[in-house]
Amino acid sequence: MSIVSKPDVTFNIVSAAQAVENAPQKVLFIGQLNGGSATAGNLVEDIGTNSEENTLFGQRSMLATMIREFRKINSKSRVDAIPLADPTGGGAAAATATITLTGSSTEAANYKIAIQSETLHTFTVGVSNGQSNTAVLTNLQTAINADDSILCTASVASNVLTLTATHTGTDGNDIKIRLINGVAGITTALVGFTGGVGDVTIPDLPTTLGSTRYQTVVYPSVYTLSTIATYLNNNFNLSNAIRDGVAIVSASNDTTANAISAISTINSQSMVYISDKKKNESDLKGGALLEYNPVISSIFSAVRSLRLTDGADIASYLVGGNVTNTFGGTFRAATPYHETPLSNLPVIVKNYGWSSSEQDALNEGGVSLMGNNSALNRIVCGDIVTTYLTNGAGSPDTTFKYLNYVDTASAIREYFFNNNKEQYAQTVLTTGDIVPGIRMANAESIKSFQYGLFDTLSGRGYGLIQAGSQAFKFFKQNLDVQVNESTGTATLSMITPIVSQLRAMNGTMQIGFDINTNT
Repeated sequence: MSIVSKPDVTFNIVSAAQAVENAPQKVLFIGQLNGGSATAGNLVEDIGTNSEENTLFGQRSMLATMIREFRKINSKSRVDAIPLADPTGGGAAAATATITLTGSSTEAANYKIAIQSETLHTFTVGVSNGQSNTAVLTNLQTAINADDSILCTASVASNVLTLTATHTGTDGNDIKIRLINGVAGITTALVGFTGGVGDVTIPDLPTTLGSTRYQTVVYPSVYTLSTIATYLNNNFNLSNAIRDGVAIVSASNDTTANAISAISTINSQSMVYISDKKKNESDLKGGALLEYNPVISSIFSAVRSLRLTDGADIASYLVGGNVTNTFGGTFRAATPYHETPLSNLPVIVKNYGWSSSEQDALNEGGVSLMGNNSALNRIVCGDIVTTYLTNGAGSPDTTFKYLNYVDTASAIREYFFNNNKEQYAQTVLTTGDIVPGIRMANAESIKSFQYGLFDTLSGRGYGLIQAGSQAFKFFKQNLDVQVNESTGTATLSMITPIVSQLRAMNGTMQIGFDINTNT
């Protein structure tokens, strides 16, 4: 049957005009494996949340340890990893430590010691009155070797227990030991981990990672720092791509001077270097914060990635008297890191942590740190700074001093990039007027679109750019768009006045007596 349908009518449905949000968080771990199914040097992508890291890298491995602790906090962010083989040849060796006991117990009590992590690997051995030191050490050896995730093994000869790191290489030298509770009649002598020798081989990162972007890279400090710094620096400002990220480096236990010296030549806005204070006390060998250093970086990275994830519940990591939004998102890029509680880390005992003057010196030198809160019941972040200290001319420069500055600028840049990319696909460029009905742009329309992006990022949903008429006037005055029709190029220059963070408050309080007298 012939159908007549006039007039001809066609309505096409196209997608709605919507803002393009910033990319979801991706985190890259680089560390050593110990068995497992993964191949050293190859990128392992999208590691799940069902303990896959243990199968891939070995349960008693640096890499699995880092990822396990990350996942306890953050099950939302995508996790990839580059597993590395232990150093071999050239005198490569695993670090060792010793626990020497002398005497016999004169009481019934618990002998308690922490190795590597006070939270995860504290061993309690019941001791009876009159028990020999060898019997105590044998029981301690059994407990340590039964721990299927600690990064060392134990052996006993006479009255000495020797701990041997799982991995060869220098990382084992930073494993910490703390005697928490001794027993009357038995004397303990600790010798901290030492003797770890050897360097890992890191594959060529641009080749291994391709165009994948990682906002966070968790990287042990015993690996060559310039390797990851160079890779991320080269990705900081790319043509036609957003691939910047920040390495969170688990620093060695060190002195203030040595920690500052370790990153003095890095000078990168793309690296955060978290250091723990080196301790050599009778009851504590290694560092003040009794946690495996790569885990400290993993825990901080988990919180950072969670904070920047839209809709993630971050109530546990917020403090202050007027918290009204307990969820994550791009707008959290500007939220200060200082005082962020990290409940998975043990508090620092006694006065073993960094002093106030040491903290100031470290921050000025580009080193970040963790410490106890004022109630001494939780570890919190100090100011999280990058290793960026000077500009290209060698002059002091605070542009990228704080990680928040980098996070904020990066989030703003990505939002402008994504939405300009979307807005001007298949667009005609002109130096003349805009013709209705044609996807066309000129300098003025491009300026107008940037104004809208500025308004969004300075508004309630983001708060990354300073808000208000004065701020908008400043942006408008400093936005320039030049159009070249022959090359099809629109060249933009702008100044985006970002928000900062409240890090200090100075006030003067005058004493008064008579409230009826004005001063």
